[in-house]
This record gives sequence, C-alpha cells and structure tokens, in this order.
Amino acid sequence: MRDYSRQAVFDQEKLGNANVTIIGAGSITNYLCAYMSGLGIKNISVIDNSAYQNDPNEFLLKSFKGQKCDGLERKVKDMNDETKLVSVNSQILEFLVGKPDVLVDLTNNPISKTKCKDISKKIPCIKKTISASSSENNASVRIYAPKKNGPLILQKTGPKIVGLPESDFSLGCYDGRTQGSFTSGLIAAVVLDEIRKTIIPLENEYPLKGNADFSMHSEKRFNSGIRFREEKDNLSGIKALVVGAGGIGTYVCLNLALMGVGNIDLYDGDTVEDHNLNRQIFYYGSVGKKKADVLSERINRMTRECIRPYACFLKDTSKLKRYDVIFSCLDNWQYRFMLNDYAVKNRIPLINGSVTAFDAYADFYNCLSCKNDVQKLLAVEKSQAPQSGSCSNVVNSNVVMTNAFVGSLMASETKALAFPKKYAPLYKKQFSYNSKSADNLKFVMSDPMLNCLCHKKTKGCECHENWNYQS
Repeated sequence: MRDYSRQAVFDQEKLGNANVTIIGAGSITNYLCAYMSGLGIKNISVIDNSAYQNDPNEFLLKSFKGQKCDGLERKVKDMNDETKLVSVNSQILEFLVGKPDVLVDLTNNPISKTKCKDISKKIPCIKKTISASSSENNASVRIYAPKKNGPLILQKTGPKIVGLPESDFSLGCYDGRTQGSFTSGLIAAVVLDEIRKTIIPLENEYPLKGNADFSMHSEKRFNSGIRFREEKDNLSGIKALVVGAGGIGTYVCLNLALMGVGNIDLYDGDTVEDHNLNRQIFYYGSVGKKKADVLSERINRMTRECIRPYACFLKDTSKLKRYDVIFSCLDNWQYRFMLNDYAVKNRIPLINGSVTAFDAYADFYNCLSCKNDVQKLLAVEKSQAPQSGSCSNVVNSNVVMTNAFVGSLMASETKALAFPKKYAPLYKKQFSYNSKSADNLKFVMSDPMLNCLCHKKTKGCECHENWNYQS
C-alpha cells in the first residue's frame, strides 16, 4: 500500500474509488496520467485511436511502438501498480465513455470536445466535464458542469456557472496545433486540481468557474489573452543549476529537459522515502536510493542526456560553475539564503519556488534578503529542525498539483531569459497560484514588498552581506 500520509487533507478512499475518463493521449494526457498516479486516482480510462509518432513531449511513451493509450497503460502501471488505467483504442463514442465522475477532453480537436460535451449531458453520473488544450507557448482550460434533462444555462449569477458557450468549450483556436511541453505540464496541474475538487470538495474553496488561459507572451502570464507566436526556441546553450530534487525540483528538471535546455546540474543529497511518491512521481521502485541519481537517470531516459546529478547537499558555492539561471527548489531557508547570496554576488538570475497543499509561489530574480527578516527566519527554522536540511523533517501536507504547477512555471521562465524581447522576463515579480481562491485571485502576478531600497541599485543587491546564513 502506497504511503499517502503527506496528503492526509484528502479522503484517499474517495480518490481511489473515483472514475475519470480522458479523451486523447497527447502531451497533456501524459502529464495528467503521471500526476494522477501520484495523487492516487486509481480508475482511469484513456480513449484515443492514434499511434505514437515519436513526439518528444509525450515523454511517457519514449521508445514505445504502438497505440498511445496502450503505452500509457503500461507506463502508469509501472509508476503506481495500484492504478487501473484502461486503454481504449477508439475515437470518442458514448458507450465507451463509461460512468466517470469527471470526463476530460485533452485533445486540440474542437470536434472531439463538442462530442465530449454532448455526451456529458446524457450520462447522469458525470459531475463535471473539463476541456484543456495547449500549444508551444499557450494553454487553456474550460469547465462545464452538465445540466441534466433541461436547457443549457449559459450564464448564471451566484456561486455556480453550469454551462459555457460551445465555441468557448471547444477551444477551436488550438485546432491543428502541436501540444507543448511545459504548457501541457502547467495546464494538466490545473486540470487535476479541478478533478480533485469535483471528487472531494472541501470547505472554503472555489472550483474554477470561468476561463484559465496561459500565454508566454503576456506579462501577467494568465488570463490576459493568448497569442499564437509559436516558434520553437533553441535553448541548447543554456546552463541551468537546479538545487533540490523534491516535489518542485522533479517538475523543474522534467520541463527543462523537454524544453531543450542543454546543460542541467542537479544537486540533492536526500534519499527516496515512501512518503515522497505521492508527488515526486519518478521515484517509484527506488526507495533508499539517492534522489538526484534516480531523477536524472529517468528523465534522461525519457528525454535525452542533459541532466548531470550531484547526489549531495550543496553546502559550498565557491566551486560552482557559471550558470545562466539558478532554480531554488528547496524547503529550507538556510540553503535558500546561501543560494541567494551566490546568485546576487554573481548576478545570475535566481528563480525560487515554494508550495503548500493549496498554494504555489514563484519568485523571479528577487533578492530574498530584501524581502525577508533573514535572522528571524533562520532562528525559527533552527529551533524547529536543527539537525538537517532534508525534507524528511517537514511534515506539512504536500500534494502533486501545486508542485507540478510551480515547477512548470519556473522552468518556463528560461524562455524569457533567453529571448527577453519576445517574452518579457518576469523581472522582480512574484507569482502565486491559490487553489482555493475564487477565479480573480487564483492566478496572481504581483510586485513583492521589499524591506530595503538596495534593489534599485543597478549593480545588484548588497544588503545580504550583513548577515551570516550559517549562524
């Protein structure tokens, strides 16, 4: 029996007994099936009639020959042997959909999505129908709660919207476009969050009602329009440092590799434990092994040889190479501040991520000591877990959705760093994803409050030089 203790906020029995049917086996479905294997949704059907054609973004199918959904069935079984994924090699037909709690169309095909919506009106047990699509730089999700035995309600004031216009749900603007990598990972995390809310609704949380649209061409990234400028950017010359191979680091590494980043150094001294598997999805069958070694080997095999593991904690930055970007995927303030100090002194962009069970945060190029009371945070941390920087001492709830969301978002910023005129880097910005919030507060880009004025200096921040992160 898999250890789900880190997601005790959910009723695991209800998750395990729920049924989800997915239409399409493309990139978004690859991510979603991997995520669901971690969360513990066991009863999954995937309907698709296409063969695998060596699409690198369909990472679970690497080297597989045959029908996509058959390959997903085998791979997801490897990732979590409790999962009962049934592959259905067919186009979408009503009698094949079964009796799911949630019906999800993850194709870029508006005809398929229209059929999916029509079918959901006829099957009484379907509580929610979700439509999601992606492209190289954009991704969208739409929600439809079918109203049975009555007219479709297009708009309704109050707490629920029970319908969306057909043209909106079909996401026809994605028709014929190839699904992207990190965009698929990002939107799949949102989709799984909405599936979970349907299966296990909690108090004081709001399911997504309206639209969720992501675009690399928007400075806000979410819900300010999508623009289809879909060039495949060459990131092979980028050198990235990822510190932490836990929940966030798993998805930063996966997405960097799929995006084509050429050189990724990964540091983590932790070993795999049972309770990691609900969110760190590539560590199946590897309890007791070093995380950095396992993660690099598995992602390299699914993508290409680009991650170099260092199976140790990064305690000394003096011998580090020169990097183009640093990703802080840590749950420890002492090492966050150490990495921040190195990044600021060497003027290397630092992207820092953190999560709770229902929130995800990403800091882009902010000096962390400009924002925080360093000594206070270090003193509190030392009193709570003085013996280790490992996540083994962290007992807070931790789930796959927020980790996958913020890891995908952090990795995406590599494009903006490499091509700033095209994508507008999120310089000095902070992004938050709040799962429980209403639509207008779910995806928030902000300018963080800073404790000093040194961030205005053109040559970097110096306030961090007055404290000792090792004290």
